[in-house]
Amino acid sequence: MKKYISQKKGFLFGILLTSIMLQPNIVFGAYTKTIQVVMDSIDVIVHQQPTDIHTMLYNGTTYIPLRDVSEHLGYQVAYHNDTAYIGDNIPNFTNISERKQVSFTEEEVKEINLFLSNFSEANFYDYSSTQYAPENLINFAGIHHILNNKSYIQYDDFGVYISANHIHETLKRYLGIDIPEQSSNYFYYKDGKYYTNPDNLNIQIQAVTNIPYIAYQNADGSYTVQGIVCVLSSGVELNEGAYTDIYYRGGYDSFIDYEYNIEATFTKNGSDMKLLKYTILDDVG
Repeated sequence: MKKYISQKKGFLFGILLTSIMLQPNIVFGAYTKTIQVVMDSIDVIVHQQPTDIHTMLYNGTTYIPLRDVSEHLGYQVAYHNDTAYIGDNIPNFTNISERKQVSFTEEEVKEINLFLSNFSEANFYDYSSTQYAPENLINFAGIHHILNNKSYIQYDDFGVYISANHIHETLKRYLGIDIPEQSSNYFYYKDGKYYTNPDNLNIQIQAVTNIPYIAYQNADGSYTVQGIVCVLSSGVELNEGAYTDIYYRGGYDSFIDYEYNIEATFTKNGSDMKLLKYTILDDVG
C-alpha cells in the first residue's frame, strides 16, 4: 500500500532552521543576534552508503536537512499549508495559479505520444525522479531494445545479451538519469553485459499512449498530461496513425484489448524529452 507521512511544520522547525542558520547574522526587525555553528561535524551514512549531506552543530544539537535525508532514503518531499509531506505517494499540491493550460500542435502530440509509448509498451509502472526501483529501469531499457533495436541483441558463449552501454544510454536519453550496474528479474549483469533468457526475445507488447492536445505547463517549465494507454491485440501492425491523438485511431478501435489511464510529467526542449513522473491511474491486472 502506498503511503505518505505528514509532520506539522512546528515539529520540524529545528531541521528547517538550517537554511536560516547558514547566515551568522540574522536580523528580525531591529533585533540582531550572532550565533556560532560547526558545519559538517558528523558524516551521514544512508543504507550503508556515504553521502554528501551537510550537517550543522548548534548549541549541542545536530541539524540535518530534511529534504536531503528523505530523498537519499528514496522518499518524495513536499511542503503545503505549513505541513511537510514525506512518502512515496504525495498528493499533488500544484496550485492551478502556478501552472497554465497550453495547447500542443498535431505534430507535438504525435511526438509526445511516440515518447510516452516507449514506456507503455515496456510495461512501465509508477515512477518519479526522486523514487524508483532500479530493477524496473533495467527492465525498461532492456525490453525497449528487444522491441525496437534488434541489432543491439548479441550472443556469446554465455548466452544472449545487450551491452550495458546501450542500457545506460537509454536511461539517460529517456529519463536523464543513470544507475549502478545490477541484475533484475529479466536481465543478469556480468562483465558489462546484460544477459537474458532467449525466451524473452519473444516479448511482444502492443501498447500505445494517446494524449489530448490540451496539457498543463508547470511553474518549473515541465509539462503534465493525462492520457490513455491502448493495449492492442497481438499481431496488429502499427503505423504512425496509432501514435496520434485518441480521436485519430481510425481502424484500431476493434483491435484494442483494454485501456488504462496514465498521468505523465516531462520536460520538453524541442524534440528532446525527459520523463520526470509517470503514474498509472487505474488498477491494471
